[in-house]
Amino acid sequence: MNHFLSALICSVMLLSHHPSRGQTFYDPSPLTVRIGEALPESFYDKIHHAVDASTGKDTAVKLSDYRDKLIILDFWANWCKPCIGSLIKLDSISRKLDDDRFVVLAVTQQPGEMIEPVLDRFHWELLSIVSDTILSQIFPHAGLPHQVWIKDGKVFAVPKWHFATAENILKTLSGERPYMLSNIQDLALDPLRPMFKGTNGATGLWFEHKYARIARNVPDYRVESVKYVLKGDTTILYCNAQPIEQLFYQAYEKQIFPHLGWEDGQGLIWQISDSLREKLFGNRPQLLASNTPQDDSAYLAWRDANLYGYELRYPERLAEKEARYFMQQDLNAFFGTYLGLNAKIGPGPKHRYGVLCLLGTKAEALHLLTKGLDEDRKADTSEYHFKNARYHTQFVLSMVGVAARHAKDGGFTAPVVDSTGIDGNTVVSIHFPKAMRTGWTLARINRELKRYGMYIRPEERNVPVVYITERKGIKDLLSTY
Repeated sequence: MNHFLSALICSVMLLSHHPSRGQTFYDPSPLTVRIGEALPESFYDKIHHAVDASTGKDTAVKLSDYRDKLIILDFWANWCKPCIGSLIKLDSISRKLDDDRFVVLAVTQQPGEMIEPVLDRFHWELLSIVSDTILSQIFPHAGLPHQVWIKDGKVFAVPKWHFATAENILKTLSGERPYMLSNIQDLALDPLRPMFKGTNGATGLWFEHKYARIARNVPDYRVESVKYVLKGDTTILYCNAQPIEQLFYQAYEKQIFPHLGWEDGQGLIWQISDSLREKLFGNRPQLLASNTPQDDSAYLAWRDANLYGYELRYPERLAEKEARYFMQQDLNAFFGTYLGLNAKIGPGPKHRYGVLCLLGTKAEALHLLTKGLDEDRKADTSEYHFKNARYHTQFVLSMVGVAARHAKDGGFTAPVVDSTGIDGNTVVSIHFPKAMRTGWTLARINRELKRYGMYIRPEERNVPVVYITERKGIKDLLSTY
C-alpha cells in the first residue's frame, strides 16, 4: 500500500472514531495559530499529563521547559500505522543525531492505558502527552499523523510527516528553511450551507442534479469521509477529497461485510480491463521524503484531478441507509458515463470469521464492562489494564480482535464482527491476560470473555462485497463522441 493510501486510512479512522460519526455533528474550528505566528504565553505554561515511552511511567510536560529548542509535536493514535512509522522514524533520528537543540513530543488524545501496548513494544526514547484536549484544539487536524514544528516561539512549519528527516531538522536548527510540503487543512466544509460554492469550498463540479453534486478537489480543506447530517427536514450527506475507490466503498459500506477495506479483492472487487485499471490506479504519485519539488507538484496535480467531493441535500428526512442509496445512484450515473463503471452488491469470497455475541442481555454485559477495575489485579504485569477506554477501539479491535486472529483453532480469514449492539464509544474499564493475544484456543478465549458476558461464535459464509464492472459497449459509446 502506498503512502498516500496509508495516510487516507488514518484520516478515515480518525473520523470513524469520533463519537459523533453518523450523527448531526459539525466542527469548523480553524487553526488557532498559523505558520509564522507567535504562540501565546499560556501555550507554554500549561502542564500536560504524559508518559515516558521508554519506561511507561507517568510524568508531566511543560512546554516552557523546551522554549529554546525546536519542538516537534507529532500527533498520533495507537490504531494508526503511519503514526507508528512516523514515531519510529523520529525516535531513530533523535538517537542518531543526539542533539539537545530539538525535542520530539508525541501527542495523543488517547489515555495512557490505551497506548501502553505500543510503548511496551517499541520503547521509544521520547515522551508522549496523553489524554490531550488542549494541543489538538490549538492545532486541529483531520488525519493522522500530524506534525507541528515550533521554533523561536512561533509555528515554524506544519509539514507532511514524510519530511521529518535528519537533514531537514539540521537545516531548521541552522536557521535555514528546508523544502517541506505543508499539511495545512485549516478549512472545513460547513454542511449547514450549500457546499462547493462561494465561501464554502468553491470548486468545479463534475456532476450535478437537483439534490446532489460531485465536486472536484478543494485545496486546503480537510479530508472528510462520508458524514450524515439532519438539519430540520433536510438530509445532508457529504464528503471531501476522496479517491474513486473510497467514494464507492463509503457509498456501500453499510451493506457489505464489516471491516473489509476498499482495497481490490476485499470490500471492493474491480472487474475492469487492464487499460482502465492502469488509468485509475497506475503510477499514482507518492508523497515521499525523497521527493523533489517537481515530484510534489506531480502529486498535487494528481490529487486535484483525482480526488472528489460529494454533497446530497435532500428536502426530507431520510435514514442514513436511504441517503447512501442516493449516493450510490449518483456515483453510478456519473462514473457510468465518465468511465463506463457500474457498481453493485454481490456475494464475495467465502470467509471464516468470529462473531462477538452476548451470553445474556446487553444491560448485563454493559454492567460488567463499566463496573471498574479490580484494584487487586492492577499490579499484575501479566495483564493489560484499560481504564476509561473505548469499547470498539480497545475491547473489540485491540483485545478480542487480536486474540481471535491468533487463535490456534480459529482459522479466521476476516476480522471479528460485533453483534452485541453496544455503542462503540461506550467508555469501559477492562483487563485481559497479555498471553490471550498470542495463540490461545477459542474455548480458552471464550472463558476470558465470559467475564464480560460475551463469547465468540465461529461463522463461515460467502460475504457481501461491491463488484465494480465496466458496462458493455462503453468503448463503442465513447467512440461516437
